[in-house]
Order: sequence, then structure tokens, then C-alpha cells
Amino acid sequence: MSDRVDNAGITAWWAPLAFALGYGLLAVLALVTTRTADGIAVIWPSSGVLLAGLMLLKGNARIALLLLVGIASMVVNLVFNQSWLLATGFTAGNLAGGMIASRISLDGNRAWGRFDDPVWVARFFFGAVIASASGAMIAATLPAIESPLEFAGSWFSTVLLGQLIVAPTLVILYQGRHRRLLSRDMWLKAIVILLAGAASIAVAFFQTRFALLFLPLTVTVFATYLLGVTGALGMLMLVTIGGSTAAALDRLPTGFTDDPIISIYMLQLYLLTVFASALPLSTLLEKSRRQAQELARRNTLLETAEAFANVGHWRYDVESGEIEWSDEMYRIFGLDPDHDEPQDLNSGAIDAEHVEIVRAAFREAIISGKPFDYKIRIRRPSGELRFVHSSGYVERSEMDRSDALFGVFKDITNHVEAMGKLEQAWVQAEQDVRKALLLSETDQLTGVANRRKLLTMLAREMETADETGRDLAIIMLDVDHFKAINDTHGHGVGDLVLQKIAGAGRSCLRDQDLFGRLGGEEFLVILPGADAELAAKVAERLRHAVHELSGDPELGLDRLTVSLGVALHQTGADESFFLQAADAALYQSKADGRNRLTVARADAA
Repeated sequence: MSDRVDNAGITAWWAPLAFALGYGLLAVLALVTTRTADGIAVIWPSSGVLLAGLMLLKGNARIALLLLVGIASMVVNLVFNQSWLLATGFTAGNLAGGMIASRISLDGNRAWGRFDDPVWVARFFFGAVIASASGAMIAATLPAIESPLEFAGSWFSTVLLGQLIVAPTLVILYQGRHRRLLSRDMWLKAIVILLAGAASIAVAFFQTRFALLFLPLTVTVFATYLLGVTGALGMLMLVTIGGSTAAALDRLPTGFTDDPIISIYMLQLYLLTVFASALPLSTLLEKSRRQAQELARRNTLLETAEAFANVGHWRYDVESGEIEWSDEMYRIFGLDPDHDEPQDLNSGAIDAEHVEIVRAAFREAIISGKPFDYKIRIRRPSGELRFVHSSGYVERSEMDRSDALFGVFKDITNHVEAMGKLEQAWVQAEQDVRKALLLSETDQLTGVANRRKLLTMLAREMETADETGRDLAIIMLDVDHFKAINDTHGHGVGDLVLQKIAGAGRSCLRDQDLFGRLGGEEFLVILPGADAELAAKVAERLRHAVHELSGDPELGLDRLTVSLGVALHQTGADESFFLQAADAALYQSKADGRNRLTVARADAA
């Protein structure tokens, strides 16, 4: 399960305005309730509003937020009698802090993490610290600041508290729009915690006789335990509001000094202590609960999967010889778990031919300590044969002794049968593919290679010839007066003539040569490694073989001849040039009286 929250982001036009308005109002409230003459506030909640806005908004809405917050910050500072220089510097520090914190907290996909992820919470805290320190340095370097170090410390603590407490609260509230923050049975607990928290804060901060600051902290811990992150952030916000109100009314409890500056710092330290006690604890608790829920979900799925997959488990104690079977093991073996006893896995119902396989696997596992794995046949009491697959491991004691063997059994009968059928189908498919390939490359009438096969091999042999320099020749032959044969004797005789010529052609060639029909009464011979002399000899042998078919009683022809054209491959020439050269030589043979061969000139095309 991912620890990232998909942040679709808020793009509504009013969202930047709402965040900027909240920033300005909280800034005014913080300044109005500031207790000391030096203007040190307990918390700067506006920093948390800005950070939450930068985390929740996206695209142009974020740019608009920065612009509007900048305007709000300038207005508030000027209204509270700050100079233009200080107002500009404070605004720059606030904006820089928010951008730095959001940049560190968000990943490259502009998504925030989960507050039940300790790693991301640490990253968020680190980002807030760096951002607060950066803003403090920017503001403290302004010329009008009289005590830069003290001012930087005050800025850092107030902004840090605002980002750590307000920003997570707003983000959690936004997430609550899409998922329930608390289940129904938790609302009663939340109400009780709220009342107890309010009471503890009132008692701790609004009386000065007893030091009871531990009470809000105690309620915070209970809220964290019962309600998780939501409870922790809720109590943090209550404690912050209560402490800030007490400071504004000069009602800080016993334990704080009379020095207003130091008392503010002590209150800030107290709030940081509550934060450190609540949010990390809630994060770990939430993560633990989420992992427990995930584990329970996976266990349920595992149990369902085991029942669905027909998988049983077993355990064999080596010393005592005791065997434990799951109910599914009995079912695999065709037994009743309520009445039958588990069988010895070394023999029992195991097929006699496979007993030694099991024993050898157990011996090897006990000696080596390595897992075992085997597939065997078993026979049920009904006589039915089943195929099973078992795997497991050796359980060893502290003294490295083999205490027990643990394994699982899976009935793979259906799988074995399916694999057998699949293998048969695969063999049939291979045969069908070979047959289809043969048909796609064979001329149906003559049984020799067709035009597709011829041109494919020709291209391959031409490429080889270009790369290696090997000779390559082709012979193109055409049946003389074939139209007259068809017209006089019929197409049946014409087809028989083509078949006879195909048979004669195949008988005259080497194993590496290819004889095929280009189309009609035209054939092509491809001769890899053949020079002009060899190609001419093969062509002459073909011409004689066809001529000897004259007088064949099956054909009933007095004379049967072919004309041939021989061409040699020229490096760099393309397929079209090669075929045209042979074709030109063929027609030269026709023109010279037929029943002859012609070797194409080197420049013929």
C-alpha cells in the first residue's frame, strides 16, 4: 500500500482568496493578542495557512496564492505601523518560508505524504525547520532590526509552531472532505476527549495556584492513542489556542516566570513538547494499526486463496514421527479429516514409482538444510490417480538439529492434464504452421516454390552476395508456344506440361538451388555460388531435360521446348535490375528461334 496521497489539488478560483483571507485574519489576530512590547507572539498561525495552501493548491492557484498572501502581508504590516522596508522584508521571509517548506514536504508529483508515515512526518518536520530558519535569516538581516539574533529566534519559534500545528490540521480537514476522519463508533470517544481536553486546558492555564500543565499533555496522549492523528492534531490545536489565550490575558500558570519574553519562550517550548509527544506517537500508532489491518486483510485473502487453490499444509516431527495435516490435505488424498488418520508421506498412498523421490528429497533436506521440492502421483482409496506438488523446508532447533519438516501440498492434476492437452495443441499448432508456411510458399499446381518464396530467397541471396562477394546467378525459362498447347490440346494438358517441367527442373539442381514458378508458363532458378559457366551448364541441362519430355505419351506432344535466359548478379544492383537482365536474355533466346539459352551481358537490363 502506498504511503503517498494522490493530490489532485485545488484549482477553484476562490481557494487562493480564501487562504489569503485566512492568512491575513490570523496575522491580525496574532499581532493584536501579542503580549509583549517587542511584539513576540506565541505562534504565527498564518505560516501554517500559507504552507497548507501551497500543499493543497496546484498550478496557477499556487501562484495566485503567493501573490495574494504577499499583498495581505504587506497590508497587515503597514497597518501595524511597520515601515515599507520592514513590511517588504517580513513578507519576503514569510513567502520564502512557505515555499521552502512545501518544496521539501511535497515530492516530484506534488503529492503530500501520509501522517501515519514516520518517514514522511520526519521530512515534513525537517522542511518546517529549514523553512522557519530561512525566513528568520531573511527578516533578521533587515537594517531596521535592532537585535537580529533575538529577533531571528522569535521568528523561528513562532513560524515553526504555526507550520507544525496549523498546516497538518488544515490538510487533515481537507482530506476529511473525501474520507471519513472518524468512524461512527469513534465520535463518542472524540466528544469525551474534547470535553476532557477543554477542562484540562482550563484548569492548567487559567489558574495560577497549582502547576497542572501535565494534564493537557496527558489528555493529548490519550487522544492520540484513541483517535490517532486526528486526535493528536485536535488536542494540539486546543492546547495552542488555550495557551495563546492565556498568554494574551496574562494568565500563564505557575511554572512560568514573570519575564514576559521568557514566559513566551517557555510556552512555545511547552507546545513543542506537546507536539513531540503527540504527532510522532500518533504516526507510529496509525502506521501500526494500518499494518495490522493490512495483515488481517492479507490473512483473509490467503485463507480464501488456499481454499480456492486446493492447497494443504503438513508438518512432520522427525524425532517423534508425528504428522500433522490440514483439512485440505485430507481432501487431496481423498480422506475424511474427521475419521481418517494422516498417512506417512514416505509411502502411504504415494505411487510406488515415486516413493523414492520423496525419501530422497527428505534426506537431502535434512542433511543440507535446504528447501525441498518434488512432484509425484498419489492414489486415492477410490483408485483415482492424482498429481501433487509439494515443497517446504526444514525446521531446525537452536542446536542446529532437524526438528521437523514443514511443507505444502497442491493438487496439480488439472494443471498436468491441461499441460498435456496444451503440449498436444502446441505440436498440432506447429504442424499447422509448417503446413501453412509450406502452402504460402508453394505453387499449388506444380508443387515447386511460388513467386513469393522465389523473391524472398533472391533478396536474401543478393544481400549475402553483396556482403561476401560470392557469385550468384539466376535462370529464367519460359515454355515455347505454350498458348498453342493450351489452344490445341486444352488447359488440362497445359497444366500437366507445367507439372512435368517442374519435376524435370527439380531433378537438375543442387540442394542449395531453388526452382520455382514465377507465374503462367514462366519459371525461375536461383543458383547461389554459381558463376557464368556453371549457370550456363545448369541451364543447358534444364533445356535438354525438358526437350526429352517430347513424345511423352502422357502429354501427347510431338515437341516440347523452353527458352532460357541467364543473368549474373552485379554488386550494388537491385532485384529489379537482376530480374530484368535475365528476362532480357530470355527474350533474346525467343527472338533467336527458341529452344536455346542466352547469357545476359554485364550491362543488360
